[in-house]
Parts: sequence; C-alpha cells; structure tokens
Amino acid sequence: MNTSLKASLLSAILAMASSVFVACEKSTGEIGLDQVIDDKAVLGTKKSLPVIGYSFPFDSIRSTGPSQEILGAYIDPVFGGVEAKFTTHMLLSLLNPDFGDNAVCDSVVLLLGYNGYYGDTNAPQTFVVNALDEYLDPDSSYYSNKQFALGKELGRATAAPRPFTRIADDGDTIAPALRIDLDKDFFQENLIRASRLSQGYFVNNVEFIKHIYGVQLSTEGYGGALLYLNISSLSSLVKVYYREAPEDTVSLRYDLYFGVFSSGNYYSVNGFAHDFSLASFDLENQDTASGEATLYVQSMAGAVTRILFPTLKAYQDSGFIINRAELILPVREGSVGPYGAPTSLLLLEDKGDSRPFVDDYKPGSNPVGGFLEIGRLRDKNYEFNITRLVHRYLNTSDTINPLILIPASSASQGWRTVLNGYQDPVKPLQFNIYYTKTK
Repeated sequence: MNTSLKASLLSAILAMASSVFVACEKSTGEIGLDQVIDDKAVLGTKKSLPVIGYSFPFDSIRSTGPSQEILGAYIDPVFGGVEAKFTTHMLLSLLNPDFGDNAVCDSVVLLLGYNGYYGDTNAPQTFVVNALDEYLDPDSSYYSNKQFALGKELGRATAAPRPFTRIADDGDTIAPALRIDLDKDFFQENLIRASRLSQGYFVNNVEFIKHIYGVQLSTEGYGGALLYLNISSLSSLVKVYYREAPEDTVSLRYDLYFGVFSSGNYYSVNGFAHDFSLASFDLENQDTASGEATLYVQSMAGAVTRILFPTLKAYQDSGFIINRAELILPVREGSVGPYGAPTSLLLLEDKGDSRPFVDDYKPGSNPVGGFLEIGRLRDKNYEFNITRLVHRYLNTSDTINPLILIPASSASQGWRTVLNGYQDPVKPLQFNIYYTKTK
C-alpha cells in the first residue's frame, strides 16, 4: 500500500472516530431558552413542582361572529344543565321588493341548515323563535351572557333533531335542516305592508335591520343535544309565501337570508347559560388552598380551571436558566362517553383586570401545544410548553399570576373535559421544569 493511500485511510478512520465521540458525548446542560429540543433527556436537570388546581364558573366570553351557531339544551351527567341560543339579523335577498298593493301573506317557513351536533339527538326538543326587540348593532361586540330584549314569539316546534336526514320541502328533498313555521301576520305587517309604507328601510340591509331588528332562536326545557347550525349558507333562510292579491290562486315566494346576501352585514351572537346545581361536582366548594383531585373544563363560558404555582417564587433568585417548562394534564379515564373532549385547550394568564394568552403564544416562540394527545395505551393528555412564561416569572417578573385553562373555540363548540388534578393519587397533573443552574 503506497504512502498516499495509507494517509487517506488514516484520515477516514480518524474522521469516523471523531464522529462517534461527538455523538456519544454527554450534554453539558448549556442549552438555554433558545435551544429547546424535543428530547427531554438532554434538557438539563428536571424538577417537578407542586401546583394548585381547582375549577370555577367562567363569567362570559366574547361570542359575536362565531364560526357556527349553537342551539339546544341538555343535562350533562357531569357538568349539569347546558343551554345555548343565538341571535341574528334577517336580511333582504332582493332590495326594494314589490309584493303588490294588495298582497297577502299565506305562510312563512324558517329553515336552518345543520352543521353537526353535540350529545344525543334522539331526545326531542322544543325550539322557539322570538322577534328581537332591540337593535342588534353590527359594530358592537356582545358577550355570551347578554340578555337581549325580546318581542313577539314568532313560532315554535317540538321534534327530535335529525342533523343527517334530508327533509321534504316545496315538493323536493333538501339538505338536512331544522324547520319551524313562523307567524304570517308578523311578516304581513312588517315585511309586505311595510315595503309600501316605509320604503326607506328596504333600500339596503343596513337600513332594514333598523326596521326588523332580527330574531332569537332558543329552546324551552331540556333535550339531549346541542345543534351546530350554519345560518350563513344557502340552506338557511326564511321563505315567505304570498299572493299579489286576495283573489289570486298562484302563490309566490320571497326569501330572507341570514348571511348569503348580507353585503358585510351578517351578524350573529351565541348565548350560553349553565345550571351547575345539576352537576356532579360542587363549584361553590372547591378546595382553593390545596387544590382538587379532579378538574373540569368546559366551552361556552362554563366551568373552567385555575392553576397556581405555590412554590415557584422560591426559585426567582436561584440562577436557573429554564430550558423547558411544561404542564401535563391527563384526561380522567372513562370521562368522555358521548361528549367529545376539546381537540385543544388554551392557557390564559389571570392578571385580574385582563386575561391575555400566556407568553408562549407570541409569534416566533416555541409551540405552546395544548392539543389532545392519545398515548400508546389509549390514555389521553393535554401538554403545554410554557417555557417563556416560567422564564419571565423567574427572571423579570415580581408577580406570578394564576393561569386559566379553557377550551379552544369556546364560543362555537360544546366541548367539555374532565382532567386529573395534582391531588389525583394515580396519575396527577404534572408541572415540570428542566433547567441549567448558572450559580
């Protein structure tokens, strides 16, 4: 073997050896906040700290312009009574309608297209439609506890909802929808007659919603499910049947929509109410000093969870570099049943006068997580990366605020979940920090 070949082989061997030594070298722990990686084994020293967790009723959430409307009421075996309703405008499909000088309203039908459901649709429910008796301002923000002034009842229907069953209408079969007959006299007076006597209200929908403020859809009593509705679709409308004169035998139709022809004026507000006296837990007597073994989190401004870090302040002058901080919340085994858990949860920092998202949600930060994860043994967890928040608490902040745990999409979903608290004896909530000590 010539000298040149020997040198080449020796160089290759040394390069391979160097690569092996680097790959096997232990972490020095000098990772820092901007070097977080998924392998927790090299994140530095791990410390598990206690937390206090308990549940309480949320006051309200902003519920204007939800991604879908919710209607229904049922008794959750764990969370108690749940009620959802919504308020919205009715909008002209064609401006300046001409019904004729002697038009007669024959009948009015409301159709609301389904978008899904939450719970058991086998139980019948009574659905009620009321005219709105106050202006629904599209430039205002409304919250889920808003009580709108209501006027005349326009219609009601009792039925077991069928979100996936097509229905008969006008001699045809149409997409699944909730159908309610409405008061024809109201539309005779406020639509047909008013179109001649108050024409200024019919020039556009901005003016029309100052004339007919809108409607509220609610339920009477409890059924078995919440219905998800898509009122901005073509399958959601009010069909007004009329004749141009009393002696006519041919019926014509004029449609009012909720969103399709809105010209930017489509607006709706979801409203929610909860009766925790029917719940399996007592929100009035939560252990706020030591925390609870079971935690409750619910959409629609229902029961939510507060989390406190009672010992974290002791480490503020410890010289820790926080490589990772995490919250792991196990879902209580057997708690799901027919009531689906949220696909993700959110963390808010409770500052008293405000409740912003925790620092880790800011653009450019590490993903905060909070998604429902299913393990190898079908166990379920929500895991949060709150590294930046904890780093701030230990290095730049005098106050360590509680956190509030709520479902994502709380204004447009009926989700709820039951979680293990820190006091759970088998699989408790975990608060872990991985750190490097600098002094």
